[in-house]
Amino acid sequence: MHGTNSDDDVNGDDVDRDDDRGDETSGGGRTRGDRVGGNLGAGNASGDAGTAAGVAGDGVSPTAGGVRSIHRAFAALELLVAAAPRAVRTSDVAAHLEVDPATASRLLATLLARGYATRTPQRRYTVGPRSLRMAVDWMERLRAASDGPITRVARATGETVLLCQLLGGGAVPIAARLPAAGPPARIPPIERADGGYPIWATAAGRALLAALPAADRRRVLPPEPYPTLTGQTPTTWPRLRDAIRAGSRHGVHFEHGETIAGLWCYATPLLPGSDGEILALAVVATGDLDTARHARITRTLRAESRAVADHLAHTPA
Repeated sequence: MHGTNSDDDVNGDDVDRDDDRGDETSGGGRTRGDRVGGNLGAGNASGDAGTAAGVAGDGVSPTAGGVRSIHRAFAALELLVAAAPRAVRTSDVAAHLEVDPATASRLLATLLARGYATRTPQRRYTVGPRSLRMAVDWMERLRAASDGPITRVARATGETVLLCQLLGGGAVPIAARLPAAGPPARIPPIERADGGYPIWATAAGRALLAALPAADRRRVLPPEPYPTLTGQTPTTWPRLRDAIRAGSRHGVHFEHGETIAGLWCYATPLLPGSDGEILALAVVATGDLDTARHARITRTLRAESRAVADHLAHTPA
């Protein structure tokens, strides 16, 4: 599997600094109104009406200066969209906007807080769950490349299938297939600031963590103890690290009821996409999972994850 287990205990606070001191500014959480939808879609486009009010993050009033700040925020967002999935530095944004790094950092922090940007372990920035749909070319390429394999997984397993991307600290669904017969797994909305499913409490999240270099894994996780979602949620790094190692050994990551009671999730990491995307293929199920059903899901995931990775690797950017 991807990533090594060496250096798993690296201190998450010991972050490699980019050459931009403006990156020291971090974003806050989104409001409770910015609810993450559970509709298996790509990101959450709700709440866009509040964008203009939210992006003027440097505190200027809605005068000529305030309008200029909003224009800068949109220009920064457009740069992230044009570069996606490649991440950009604060200095890149500053140069693009012809502003100082501190101003660029404040704009990025506001986009981050509103879910329109995410930050990588290398302290660079890319699109967020709420701006993902704007990166049309990238999204269409990923969905076209994954369409055949994830459709086959849905048919072979009879379950709901997701292609997830690591964005910030969340596992964000970017493509989905529902089962051809029977009801799909119902995934209730999860309220999260980064717009994705929790990477410490889902098999998809663990598969994405496994695809990262070991030194970067704790950098995308929240501080310990991790938020408890059910009585089964792992809340410490040692417990999560052991689960990642077990999934890597078996070739498929698995969890039951750690995010939502009664929900099963299986996932496997994919080779990085042609633009370095961190991706995972996941199957979500509910109900009684007997031995035959479990074996069918794991067998299909192992086989088709290679097909998805191959399609992504050979699809022109």
